[in-house]
Amino acid sequence: MVSWETHQTIATAFSFIAFALVSIPLYWHLEAWNVGCVMYIFWTGSQCLIQFINMTVWKDNVINWVPVWCDITSRWRLASGIGICTASLIINRRLYKIASVSAVSITHADKRRMIWIDLAIGLVPSAVCVGLYWFYQGHRFDLFEGYGCMYEFPNTILSYFLYTIWPVVIGLISMVYCSLTLYAFYKRRRQFKELMSSNSNLTYNRYLRLMGLAGIEMVCTVPLGVWNVVNSAVQPIYKWEGLANVHYDFSRVDQYPTIVWYNVPAVRRAIQFTIWDPIACALLFFLFFGCAEEARKHYSTALTSVVKRVGISTSFLTRTGSASNASMGGSKLPSGGLARVTIPSFVQRKTRNASVTSFSDRLSISVSFDDDTPIDESKIAYSPSQSSVSSTYMGSPVKALDAEKEAGEPASPVSTNNAEVAQEIVAISRPTPDVPAPVSHDVSDMV
Repeated sequence: MVSWETHQTIATAFSFIAFALVSIPLYWHLEAWNVGCVMYIFWTGSQCLIQFINMTVWKDNVINWVPVWCDITSRWRLASGIGICTASLIINRRLYKIASVSAVSITHADKRRMIWIDLAIGLVPSAVCVGLYWFYQGHRFDLFEGYGCMYEFPNTILSYFLYTIWPVVIGLISMVYCSLTLYAFYKRRRQFKELMSSNSNLTYNRYLRLMGLAGIEMVCTVPLGVWNVVNSAVQPIYKWEGLANVHYDFSRVDQYPTIVWYNVPAVRRAIQFTIWDPIACALLFFLFFGCAEEARKHYSTALTSVVKRVGISTSFLTRTGSASNASMGGSKLPSGGLARVTIPSFVQRKTRNASVTSFSDRLSISVSFDDDTPIDESKIAYSPSQSSVSSTYMGSPVKALDAEKEAGEPASPVSTNNAEVAQEIVAISRPTPDVPAPVSHDVSDMV
């Protein structure tokens, strides 16, 4: 089993990573006026950031360093628990409106009204929940070593109705909207392109990702909310006898070292769930929207901008065409067989008498467009690689002359394409080393 110190270090690191990752898609969701996703990023990102700060400050102590900070962040965590659920509700409701809309065109006034309604759904329940917190709050806040500030309220019946059961209710409403969305989508799937045209910032793939995120949130919110209610219900119920009784010694701050709270199973499960719940929500959102095609385009644009400012070439970010096509002017070779071109080559003689260079050339240039063309292996002095596009036949002009002198009879000329070309032996007085005369690629022009 992993020790709490290791667990705390990993959770602290993941809190910051989750905050950074969930904040990446914020810009283009703001640009698209996608209120549901913006609220989701706002609540999950802020809770992960606060959690990272608290777990860093109170990593190994329970000293009340900043009471005002704890007053604010303890209530903020209370609000974000409701805010994540309402953000999922906004997404489900918007998807249902898109799937069931009857008019393709939407006016600017309609868009503004929808934005205000979505903002009200995303902010008002959380604000109301924080306002009602005062009626069942036991004292100021609690401090847990390794975790930080935490809101505190006794396990009263009033707390169930004013806070604990809210995620379950909101999750059930989201489940209704999600079911209606799936039904409307199946019923009008043929008209889906027209439905997408009513919102220029919403594509088919983004719609499906929103449905996937909302569906997972719907499936997870209700069971986890029920688990939280059951986990609280098994604890002793504190009888609520009025504000004077609940707020007795209201300004105190309870401090719990790790050795105390970690050995209480109910408290340990509650804190661990509170730690990993926003991290999981943030990572889930990034998987749906931070790795999508439009996200990769934004990453490429940002990387290109940074690289240009640094002064590094951006050629490695662009895909170039085939170099062979560019060098050949876009032309293609025959697919049936690549051309084999035999290029003439000359080899110098090692020794010559009287410093006179004479050479004889038996030269052949062969062009074939058929892979099955027979080749006389005995006449090939150099064998090229079979993987190359062109092959080279090297006929040595020196070997032909040597063969004549030794055998006493002329060597057989090499024929190509039923044409034989013979050159006279030309003796040229030149200083060593021997250099052959220029050779033309046209056999008929050679002298």
